[in-house]
Amino acid sequence: MGWLSGWQYRKSHQIVGSTAGAQTDYQIRVKTYYGSGTDNGENVYLNGKCRADFGDVRFTASDGTTLLNYWIEEKSDGNWAIFWVKVPSIPASPDTATIYIYYGKTDATTTSDPANTMLKYHGFEDGTFGPFTYGDAAFTVTSSVKKIGNYGAQCNDASSSSSYRRYPAADTFWALNKVAVEFWLRTDATSTSGGYCEVYLIKGGYLRAIVGIRDNGVFHYWTGSYYTFGTSSKQTWYKFVVELDYDALKWNFRIYDVNRNLLHSYSNLSMGSSSTTNYDVMMFSSLALVGLSYWDEFFSRKWVSPEPGHGSWGSEETAGIIQAWSQTLNVSHVFTRPTCLFRLFQNVNTAHVFRRPFRFLRLTQALNTSHVYLRHRFTRLLQTLKTLHVWTLPVPAFLKQWTASLNLTHTFRRPIRFLRLTQTLQVSHVYLRSRLFKLLQALNISHIFTRPFRRISYTQPLQPTHAFRRPVRIIRFPAIIQLAHLFSRPTRFMKLIEQLTLGHAYFVAVPSVKKTKLFLVIGDLAIQLYGD
Repeated sequence: MGWLSGWQYRKSHQIVGSTAGAQTDYQIRVKTYYGSGTDNGENVYLNGKCRADFGDVRFTASDGTTLLNYWIEEKSDGNWAIFWVKVPSIPASPDTATIYIYYGKTDATTTSDPANTMLKYHGFEDGTFGPFTYGDAAFTVTSSVKKIGNYGAQCNDASSSSSYRRYPAADTFWALNKVAVEFWLRTDATSTSGGYCEVYLIKGGYLRAIVGIRDNGVFHYWTGSYYTFGTSSKQTWYKFVVELDYDALKWNFRIYDVNRNLLHSYSNLSMGSSSTTNYDVMMFSSLALVGLSYWDEFFSRKWVSPEPGHGSWGSEETAGIIQAWSQTLNVSHVFTRPTCLFRLFQNVNTAHVFRRPFRFLRLTQALNTSHVYLRHRFTRLLQTLKTLHVWTLPVPAFLKQWTASLNLTHTFRRPIRFLRLTQTLQVSHVYLRSRLFKLLQALNISHIFTRPFRRISYTQPLQPTHAFRRPVRIIRFPAIIQLAHLFSRPTRFMKLIEQLTLGHAYFVAVPSVKKTKLFLVIGDLAIQLYGD
């Protein structure tokens, strides 16, 4: 499971499929809250860990990294925001799809994109009518009265003997047979004779449905005839959600107040069939109405009945400890090497894998032992870790505990393969091997092992008798190591001086070789010994 690079927190969310079948690119509404609470349905609480303007909120697919298109329809900074998320694939009921919501990145800014999230959107925010290209000059784009953003549409109906309209080309908002069309509507009319501002919904050359507000304080809808209901107020915005099923010639609608509380709901209404030369979704001000009316935030989205629903929310997850170290590491975790680059994988927890062109090194259990990553050269790890490439923040507590057990600088060289240290290192150790060398138990003395042919296995702390298996001999320590120790060989001998504080290396020929050369190695200096 991947993790979106740079983000601190996330929650998973299940989208429950519809009995109407599998859906693709379906818009799902999610309401986020800045504060704390219990996640349920479309509501999710970000516990004060996101930006107050919700600019760092992102959504991904089930893999945790594939970003999904989203749009912030409306928000109140520091309180809540309404998001629409385009989910690429939702299976049929009872199966579910998983998405993730990410938050917690202080330098992120919003990528809200209504055009790529909804089927069609126009909120007049570009200061123009956009797709509403046809109609009367009584309609203008205004910045004085609007519901969301900086602009809305206005009709100044100055006469009770004239009607005005504004509409787009056919199949602009109502392109699919099944869609939901949403918008805000308001009238400030001075008349009270029953004139109205409304929205026509037209398809196939026929008027199919109408919803609107009258200047005498009621709402109305049309299915071939007008019906009035409820109580409306002037200078008040109302949210209309109209669900259209052209296949069945049925439709539903709901009306919400400015706080999105449901006021009225009607369902399974029959569509009308009045021939018209107008198109699609039309703003209309009637003959009897006199004064100003306003429209804002038109969009259409996919809709089926029943719609996919909201399932459970997962608990809050936190980015891996390495990811939390530094903002530098949050975006691209790259460490330069003498001859190559390797990248730190996301979601680093107990197992940390570093990819190389030819090899990989696996770190286990949250770096609680000594781990150094080498390729062709020495890499030195100092006690403070200040020189370890780009890990720039103060050392975390668990690494401070780790470095406290290190007494000297530790140098590890592995030209070909990886080296795993299974115990805490207490003194400087250098390993030069062409094969895997495994060190068991803690070493208390400085040791250098150079073996071109075989593996030396060091088992248990030094006791009276220790055996080194060699191609031709077994060398035994006859007693506890003292100041001087003798290694017996057929024709050579070597002394260990001062409790092995000097480095020693043993080069031995294979059995078929008659002569054996012996070297004394002190640090990086090798001295060939001659004679007996």
